[in-house]
Amino acid sequence: MNLNDLLSDLSRRDEIIITDNHRALTGKTFVQNVKNLSMALDELGIRNKRTCLLRMTNSIDSVLLLFAAIVNQAVVFIANPHDPITKICDTLEKFSIFALLTDRATSVTIERKTRDNTVLQRCAIKQNEFFASLIPANNCPITEFDYRMHDADIAIFSSGSTGEPKAILHNIKNLLQNAHLHIGSIGLSEQDNIGITLPLFYSYGLVANLFSGLIARSKIFLNFQIGSIDASWIKQNNISVLSITPFIAKKLSHNFPSLKKITIGGDILYSSEARKLLNNYPNCAIYSTYGLTEAGPRVSTFKIESAILNRRFIVPLGNALNKVTISLENDAMRGELWVNTPTHMLGYFSGREYGFTPQESTLIKTGDLYEKKHGEFYFIGREKKIIFQGGEKLFPLVVENAIHNIDGVSDVVVSSSQDKEKGEIAKAYIVANNDLTLQEIRKKLKQHLARSLIPEQLEFVDYIPRSLTGKIQA
Repeated sequence: MNLNDLLSDLSRRDEIIITDNHRALTGKTFVQNVKNLSMALDELGIRNKRTCLLRMTNSIDSVLLLFAAIVNQAVVFIANPHDPITKICDTLEKFSIFALLTDRATSVTIERKTRDNTVLQRCAIKQNEFFASLIPANNCPITEFDYRMHDADIAIFSSGSTGEPKAILHNIKNLLQNAHLHIGSIGLSEQDNIGITLPLFYSYGLVANLFSGLIARSKIFLNFQIGSIDASWIKQNNISVLSITPFIAKKLSHNFPSLKKITIGGDILYSSEARKLLNNYPNCAIYSTYGLTEAGPRVSTFKIESAILNRRFIVPLGNALNKVTISLENDAMRGELWVNTPTHMLGYFSGREYGFTPQESTLIKTGDLYEKKHGEFYFIGREKKIIFQGGEKLFPLVVENAIHNIDGVSDVVVSSSQDKEKGEIAKAYIVANNDLTLQEIRKKLKQHLARSLIPEQLEFVDYIPRSLTGKIQA
């Protein structure tokens, strides 16, 4: 299914297809809104491979803007709406963004910080709460950077292995195909009510939840409270499908008779936690899912069964989606996971200074390490030492740099720690003068880092043991 086919199908639906905290739309009204918005964006020049940065909230307005921009063949960079202003400004410059689509307050703040007239506030977008701020200097199509980027429709940010932001480029056709494969792997249907609690600026929330729901003709409910389990919301909307992370799964303590399918991904799922879910929801199909943005994102699915849970401490990778293959490097029994998929990314765009790196084949080397036991793939580690705090990637060097820049801090190291309830968390050990408090440090970090990237624990220490070359000594 391509985008035109999807919109054509939606336009024939008179029933409500999507709901958020403020309104509900039928399929026909949804498509009409997309058409109206596409004309409004076209008037602003947001079309024909020009770039726009959409601060993607879990709202109907965000979804409509996304579709409208893609209809205009603009390239939509999907941003975390919780990113600090300084990061937004850096992204606009680094990726040569032509238009910023965001709320009024953020638009005004951005303009105040860019008084050199590089950002020009245009107007509110008709029939939408978002505002468009244009950057005339960046009014050139993305294909002028590299002709191989011509097929790009959507860019999703990733820090990769370095901590430096880069954009993973996809075309909408591949993403819709990946969504279709996901539908088959868990059996989505028209009878399902999908509750979206994962953020839409994540590839899983966008593709496996939103796009899959629209294609499957399910009814979609957007929850503004990202990552939370709202019992009244689930009961009120008779939610039958819920996608969550292992961290959120621990909060799933209520009995929700309406739930028929639960998918869990984004981090390691321990067998003990999976077993609790099976016991609490005996009439619910529970799936562990694996994927990565570069793959579109969905790769494999494991339907959780007690018999296999008894073999290992963690849940296995499961079966690859239709048309997707998974293997270990050089067909070894232990090593890096390799994925062959028709829905692979177009490549990485690291900004106008560093250019575009195309994905030359269907093979994606994931950087995740697995071993094969009893015919199943089990995760054993990651090539890079990345801390996964609450399912979010946290790069110690990025956080250390932010803390180092605080006046009064003389040394810092960030490492992973284990918490009984939250699993892996980040902890910062800080050497600072006596006038500085931990509360002040946390407040200053919020100005430069997304909340999810701030270490769960901060601790003052007298010194950090280092070698003569500056390396941390155990």
